[in-house]
Amino acid sequence: MIGLERGWRARAVADGGRVAGLRTFALVGLLGGVLAIVGPLLLAAGAFGLALIGAAGYRESVRSTGNLSATSAVALLLSFGLGALAALDSPGLAVSAAVLVAVLLDLRPTIHRWLRMIDHPELSAALQLLVLSAVVLPLLPDAPLGPYQALNPYRLWWAVVMVAGLSMSGHVAMHLVGPQAGAVWTGLLGGLASSTGATLALARQVRAEPALRAAALAGCLAATAMMCLRMALIVAVLAPGLLPRVLPALLAAAATMIGGALWHWRRRRPVVPAAASAPAAGELRPFDPLHRPLPPAS
Repeated sequence: MIGLERGWRARAVADGGRVAGLRTFALVGLLGGVLAIVGPLLLAAGAFGLALIGAAGYRESVRSTGNLSATSAVALLLSFGLGALAALDSPGLAVSAAVLVAVLLDLRPTIHRWLRMIDHPELSAALQLLVLSAVVLPLLPDAPLGPYQALNPYRLWWAVVMVAGLSMSGHVAMHLVGPQAGAVWTGLLGGLASSTGATLALARQVRAEPALRAAALAGCLAATAMMCLRMALIVAVLAPGLLPRVLPALLAAAATMIGGALWHWRRRRPVVPAAASAPAAGELRPFDPLHRPLPPAS
């Protein structure tokens, strides 16, 4: 799979003009599997020799084309490692990893386009969200604490992560489909997880951009409608016998909320996206759910 993607990308190069193609990647994976079965010493020696070949091929590629990308050399080493992993009783994991590697290699133009679309405040907010969710959250105790055992630090922080993530998702939606349609999509998708969290995220966006009030109201009502439908689905799965009693009320509530959302959506006015102009000193960044306004530098 990896060799197919690399070979297709270099298909215009004449035979012998590239360091590794479809056959080479397949043979390197096979070599990794064979050496893994023979023993760890030969596997280490094979990896070292392959690294030398990759380094030499990379040097010649830079000399001939001026291309500094080392992606193919790294992919070659990965193919060797995945072949060894498949031989060490983990073929499923090796295949899954190979698919992910091939997809990442194929998505190069898309990933580069995404990178060009990201501004520094957006990158900073994404990194902060990762700190909240991947660093802080796992360290918190998932147990009741405090007076009457009423506080669970893990679940409280999970709510913080959820609201921050919904704020970020809302900004991405606004960036892709426009500020007003993005607010509605925030409500529709956020309501699947938490209508309260979606409402809070939209309220913060309105505080930063008051012109989005009508669209945000439509998003809040859409989130509540999604919450009603989500409750109906949960009842249908956990207590099917109760569904006929609660379904009419839930559907009526969802229909009412959708009607209100459509009414507010029709009342919206065209707005200029806040991201179109650079934020002034001390202004809240539209994407950054974690930053607070900073005083201007003296």
